[in-house]
Amino acid sequence: MNPLAVVFHRKIWAQSLLPLLAMVFLLGWWYRKRHWAGAFVWGLAGALLGQIHMAGFFLAASVVAWTILFDSERRTVHWIAWAVGTVLGSLGLIPWLLELGASTGQGSPAFNLSAWFNFKWWNYWVSNNSGIVMEHFLGDHFWSFLGYPLIGRQPTYLVGAVHVLLVLCLLVVIGLVIRRVIKARGHLFSAFAGTGSESSLIIAAYLWGCGIMITAAGIVIQRHYLLVAFPLLSIWLGRLLAGDRPRGTKMFGVIWSAQLVVSALLLYYIHVNGGAPNGDYGISYSATLLE
Repeated sequence: MNPLAVVFHRKIWAQSLLPLLAMVFLLGWWYRKRHWAGAFVWGLAGALLGQIHMAGFFLAASVVAWTILFDSERRTVHWIAWAVGTVLGSLGLIPWLLELGASTGQGSPAFNLSAWFNFKWWNYWVSNNSGIVMEHFLGDHFWSFLGYPLIGRQPTYLVGAVHVLLVLCLLVVIGLVIRRVIKARGHLFSAFAGTGSESSLIIAAYLWGCGIMITAAGIVIQRHYLLVAFPLLSIWLGRLLAGDRPRGTKMFGVIWSAQLVVSALLLYYIHVNGGAPNGDYGISYSATLLE
């Protein structure tokens, strides 16, 4: 259980809907050839994803592009049903488009050249999986959190020890990525396009297609943008580790268990301290009721 999931859903906001709708989008794409309803749902959910968060537009566009370019059976896709779903889902954009035309471009994301060079999509793709990025959300409280749980008033530093374990696991994951790239030297295009299977194709569309599109647009990416890629981040990690049997499968269990410990102790920390007022997490709801 990744502690980022706890942090991202600490409040009611539009992004909380992304994982649910992203799952519907993924299921629709998966059944795009078998039944027209799958393609229809794929188009409908893709249009709605972007209206919840901008990253959804890039994800929907990348999956369509990857399917057209690299799916050898693309002609069997129910494209008409997909188009109908896309048009229907886009009807909600009409008021926004009218407002956008009247506001002479106000509110559109600014182009930032630095986004071309910071590779944040891929940075967050790997680091979000690690579950060790609590410092931004907890701020000054992060260092005291590492000492939890307390026995009396004495820190046990269990959270700190688990973080060290997760850092070591992250290094192993990075090593596996490098090793896979080296082993695929003669098949780099196939690995990039994901032509080996349906699951490889959709992971490549999310990892490379969406990453390239959103980076080329010069958008400064935030960690929560990758909520739109649910649940492919975890699936990518699982597939990567499964390729290193039996050590990799054990590593996946270690990562999952360690993240569960951090998540549980994060909730405990927030409960006993009333949130993290000096960090992005803010004050917990129960603490605001006491003020």
